[in-house]
Amino acid sequence: MALLLPHSIYFHTPRTAGSATREALKNAGLAVAEARCKGHVENDQLIRATCCTHNTINDIHPSLLENRFSFSFVRHPLTYYQSVWCLRTFYGWKRNSRIDTQFGATTFSQYLENVLTYSPGYISKYYERAFAQQAQVDFIGKFEHFTQNLIFALEQAGEIFDSAAIHALDIINPGKDRTKMHERCHYTRELHERVCEAEKSALIRFGYSSEDVPWYEQDQVEQADRQYAGALKWQ
Repeated sequence: MALLLPHSIYFHTPRTAGSATREALKNAGLAVAEARCKGHVENDQLIRATCCTHNTINDIHPSLLENRFSFSFVRHPLTYYQSVWCLRTFYGWKRNSRIDTQFGATTFSQYLENVLTYSPGYISKYYERAFAQQAQVDFIGKFEHFTQNLIFALEQAGEIFDSAAIHALDIINPGKDRTKMHERCHYTRELHERVCEAEKSALIRFGYSSEDVPWYEQDQVEQADRQYAGALKWQ
């Protein structure tokens, strides 16, 4: 999803509170329309229900960027994987997704093994595509500092908005309380090191540290895997 605002454009990166942001921006009186992909713009289908879920700056028509400040968000790769696995175990893996059929697993540890087998550095590669050097987004904030970064972006864009609607994100953001998520998704030291090595590009580019997310002893991880393991559910 890319959302057109009066003076800016917001690109939604998966697992960075996109749905909550979209609602808050509408409540703040900023949302104008969904920014459809190049093909849809050329077919005069801009302001309709979006089918372009995760449009990046590379996907939209260049005219939509004229005189608009662009912004988006990233999150730490280690918590990104935690968030995705929790989401899929709650709601099911997508049968029509090649990534889900490759990555799907009953435990977080096996999920990480699958990622490292089929697509090591998956998050770094996604960020490289979404934020390519030749098509720069003006501001890339961090999910970990979401509210202040969003307000900063809107101020930089010259938007006139209700800041209370933005602060309300702390209440409606489903990812705010990450304690329970982390209890379900422990990293062993080995997997922590392997994932960080595979995601070195994103860690360096966006100033994250491997120490931002802890690893746990093998027996603690095995206990969490046993406690939260379940049958693979499919959408």
